[in-house]
Amino acid sequence: MRTLLLTLSLCLIAALAACRSSEKDIQPPAQESASRPSSDVITPAAPVELTAEGELKSINVDTKTLVIKDASGSERTFSFSDSTGIIGASGAQGLSGKQGNRVRVGYVMQGDINSANWIEIAPATKEPERK
Repeated sequence: MRTLLLTLSLCLIAALAACRSSEKDIQPPAQESASRPSSDVITPAAPVELTAEGELKSINVDTKTLVIKDASGSERTFSFSDSTGIIGASGAQGLSGKQGNRVRVGYVMQGDINSANWIEIAPATKEPERK
């Protein structure tokens, strides 16, 4: 009888220990992610400002886009906003008469859109006078 009670007690203790360890394995996903170190969190890199230079081909004030032709002959489109800094012209309206001028654009790529942070128009060069 004593052996039977001892065996039952050992079986009960083993069963309780097994249940306790299986509870630790079954935790909701939210608790698991909360216990992860913060180094696993991926933060996006800050956008890098790029610069483009070329000839101002066209400007559309309504859609707030401009097209420049770079030294290799390829045309690139840039979008701009009211907060875009414009140097060498009186705002976006002042860009309208500047086709053909040299232009530099500081921009960031947002997906497939080149978003201008600043636009600098070089003064028009005068044709040399012929005698």
